[in-house]
Order: sequence, then structure tokens, then C-alpha cells
Amino acid sequence: MATDWQLHMQFEKLQAQLHQRYGSRTLYEALGVKPDSTAEELRRKFREKAFKYHPDRNKAPDAEQRFKDVSAAYEILSNPDRRRQYDAWNQMQRSAGSHEPPQQPRHDYASSQSTQQRQPFSDADLEARVEAFANGEISASELIRGLRPDQYATAEKLIDKYLAKHQAALEEKAQQDTLNIIEQLERKRDEAISQILSSYGTKR
Repeated sequence: MATDWQLHMQFEKLQAQLHQRYGSRTLYEALGVKPDSTAEELRRKFREKAFKYHPDRNKAPDAEQRFKDVSAAYEILSNPDRRRQYDAWNQMQRSAGSHEPPQQPRHDYASSQSTQQRQPFSDADLEARVEAFANGEISASELIRGLRPDQYATAEKLIDKYLAKHQAALEEKAQQDTLNIIEQLERKRDEAISQILSSYGTKR
């Protein structure tokens, strides 16, 4: 099951690509429907566009890519759960003032970065941003906001690295917690045995 950050990454990446290629601001615009369209309206519009751009019928140079793009948009919007998640993410993007894919990333992963001149992320900048996300300092939406499309693959690898690191730390902590519990139980057992023996000796 995809996590929030994976879904947000998918939404951000696809929406940025559609905006770059066709000027579409949302997945709904890419399909040519309104945000409140019914499932049947979505299905009908998708079939119309899929028929129009299917590479077996349309030999235009961009037909195959358009077919793939409308299929990707429909795959998200035709799934009720994914559509709700996309709508929530899109609303969050609008509220944050980043409805259109920004041309340069925001240095908002730490307050000390906020006043610096905005430059394209270096590998070190990107890793610091991912680390801030892994430490709970920024949200998934804040993590991906401003990333260039060519940085998504690197960001995913970095996230996987930090997730593995955190998982290892949690497993180590769980093992230590288990040892602590065992030690506490052993101490209680020893105390109980000591009291029993003491009581037995007194009675004798």
C-alpha cells in the first residue's frame, strides 16, 4: 500500500508533467472535466480521449504520450479513495499558494534557510530536505513542493534510505525495550521468591 508521501510524490510529478506539456493545472483539466464530475462523466471523457489519442489510431508524434498521460490521470481519478486523496492534496497546494508547479524550489525545510536566495537544490540541499521530512520537521507536501521533475527519483532513493534507517532504529529500540521488560520481570521474580523464602523461614 502506498504511503502518503508516495502518493503525494505521484500527484506532484504527474501534475507537473501535465502542466509542462499541455498547460493543465489539474488532473481534471487534463481530462477536460470539472472537479465535481461524476464517475460516469469521468469514464465517458476518458474513453473519448483514449479513443482520440490511441497510438493505433492517431499517428501524431505526441499521441502516444497524450494517451499515457490521460490514462495516468484517469487511473487516479477513477479510484474513489485516490481521488479523495488527490482532491485533498490539490486543495492543500492551492491553500499554500503553489497551485502551479513552481519553477524554483522553496527552502522552507528549516527556518534558517527561509531568507536565503532561492537556488536550485544541490544534492546536499535535497538530502537535508529529505532528512527534515524523515525527522518530522516538514510534511510530505512540504517535502515535494518545489522539487524539479528530475529530482523525484533521487528524492525517492533518499526517502527509502532514511526509512530504512528509522526502521533499523525502531527495531533496535524495540529489542532494548524487550530486554528492559525482561530485566524488570526478573527483578520482580527475584523479589517475589525472596519474600516467599523469607516468609517461609519466619513461619518455620
